Amino acid sequence: MDTTAAVKLLGGLGLFLLGIHHLTEGLKGFSGDSLRRALQRLVAGRFSAVISGALFTAVIQSSSAATDHGVTHCVHDQGTSVPCLI
Repeated sequence: MDTTAAVKLLGGLGLFLLGIHHLTEGLKGFSGDSLRRALQRLVAGRFSAVISGALFTAVIQSSSAATDHGVTHCVHDQGTSVPCLI
């Protein structure tokens, strides 16, 4: 590995860790008492806990699938008129 690749790797890792830090701090600020009360209401009973868990899982999975589809489209279809911001 040459010096340029090592610097790029360390720079990318540093940016990734900085992003994770900012995300963590933002979530800490967002998660106040109102969010805690809302979550407690959502999972108060077994049935509501199962339904809300299934809904949250479906939303997260569809978001991941859409992101994966978009990245794959950008990587394989560079000649399209839609700009890829990746």
